[in-house]
Amino acid sequence: MALTPVSQVVAALGTSAQPPADELAKAPVLDDWRFPKDLDGMPGMEVGTRVFAVGNLSGSPTFENGMRLATSHVASIDTGHKWVRCVEGKLYRLGCRHEPNSLLLRAACMKSTTLAYRFLDDETGRHTLAGDVLELLNDVTIAVTTGTPEMIRDEASWFADAMVAAGRAEVADAWRLLASDGSKESSEAIRKQMAAGLADGSPPALITMLTGWEMLAAGKTFGVDVSVDVVKAAHEIGKLAEEHARYDPYKGGEGTSIDDEVLREVHIEIKEDPAGVVVVRSIGGGKESWSGKQVVEEFKAVVGKRIPLRSVPALAPVRKALLAEFPHAERVIDVLLSDLAERDDIFFKPSAIVGSPGCGKSRLVRRVGELIQVYVGRYDGSASEDNAFGGTARRWSTGEPCWPVSVIRAAGIANPLMHVDELDKAAESRRNGSLAYAMLPMIEGETAKIYPDPFLQSDIDISHVSFLLTVNDDSMLPAPLKDRLRILRMPPMGAEHVGTVADSIVAEIAKERGVNVGWYPWLDGDELEIARRMLGNGSIRRLQKIVEKLIEARAGRAARH
Repeated sequence: MALTPVSQVVAALGTSAQPPADELAKAPVLDDWRFPKDLDGMPGMEVGTRVFAVGNLSGSPTFENGMRLATSHVASIDTGHKWVRCVEGKLYRLGCRHEPNSLLLRAACMKSTTLAYRFLDDETGRHTLAGDVLELLNDVTIAVTTGTPEMIRDEASWFADAMVAAGRAEVADAWRLLASDGSKESSEAIRKQMAAGLADGSPPALITMLTGWEMLAAGKTFGVDVSVDVVKAAHEIGKLAEEHARYDPYKGGEGTSIDDEVLREVHIEIKEDPAGVVVVRSIGGGKESWSGKQVVEEFKAVVGKRIPLRSVPALAPVRKALLAEFPHAERVIDVLLSDLAERDDIFFKPSAIVGSPGCGKSRLVRRVGELIQVYVGRYDGSASEDNAFGGTARRWSTGEPCWPVSVIRAAGIANPLMHVDELDKAAESRRNGSLAYAMLPMIEGETAKIYPDPFLQSDIDISHVSFLLTVNDDSMLPAPLKDRLRILRMPPMGAEHVGTVADSIVAEIAKERGVNVGWYPWLDGDELEIARRMLGNGSIRRLQKIVEKLIEARAGRAARH
């Protein structure tokens, strides 16, 4: 069946008025949805004239859950693919989208439970879930972020049950993947569902995952630990099984006589290098001098050693927390988090966040680091008068390595977040260089892998360090640096955001003072109106001072009474 590309439908029809929230909440859900050009002999429908949607229906008062339904002609579609409205007014929420391979197969292709969870979270569509079910999904988020494997399995199982009750069987099957404990019974069920959904011409990664689940269902683990992350284990077992079949003439299979000890040896022989990055491979220059010996002693803990990379956590709760504090910066937040969406380890594209003084740029970078649990090394650009950021030669008494290496050592990871604040205020000198030009080789991927540190006198790998710069005026940045940066413009806070931002400031004040936030109730209506009138140019820094004064005034009134 020929399909009309979704992008063409969106371009031709676009979004009409946003549906009321209560109407959207009651609308049935279409999973595995698509736009066919013909259906059961019906003539083809051109984009821009007539097009209809086809999908598996759930939540309809008229039709049975799981029924394959063709809608009437579509009048408009949300640009974010969250809903479609038909010409007669019928509204449908859009769940998981049609792809050549099933949702379960695509989730199984991920290399870990965390990646599979993030994929399923996005594909399920939070906008399609009722309040109680949405809370179950939030519980999975918490479990994936902070819980044990057993907790993740329990929460994913409960959410899968909720999807079954809601009539969304294909979504439920995919979530069962995370609920598997690696036992023969659960692995056999996953394997059967995966085999049934495998399409011709499927990518090798899917075949590898299916092989892994077949081995699990047969009780063959190749010595891989399945107790922590079953999805990751199935991926590793699949690769081991394929390698074993390719190179070992006595390959394992039904009736194999190879015992577990031999399989463990095979696993050890072909396992991948341990995770992490060697940042400093060697110390160059003369090592016999006093300064050379000092450098060798100072860096002996990291020379030639692999330094771990911080993994990406669940992003949904991070986004929710950031929007609660920075509701005016939704676009900036979404662009930054999109860098992490398809990665195992944390890394942001080199970016400059541009905004007026006090709009919350620096605070946003700090909170991003705190919420994704990565070390943030701050460098004050306004105090920089030279190129010392790039390191200084050890022959000088003030010699030191480049700042990213210092931050890596402080963080204990190879991918910390480097925050250069107020870069546009850094001074330049023909003799001593400048901060901006010192950064150029550090934000280019290829040169960052072999950055020549003048203090260590050797090439180092700082390519995993993320650079987020905050500036008031990007016109002050040198053109070569600006060309290498993604520019993100952060708008000032509006009066409509005061209540939300004030709540986060009150919570932060309570945290800093070491007391329960209950001692600092949210600002009431009169206090918020005072804050709005005093706010002026939309500065979060100014709002913070206003909130502090209002809390002090509140405490003074309480003392008098």
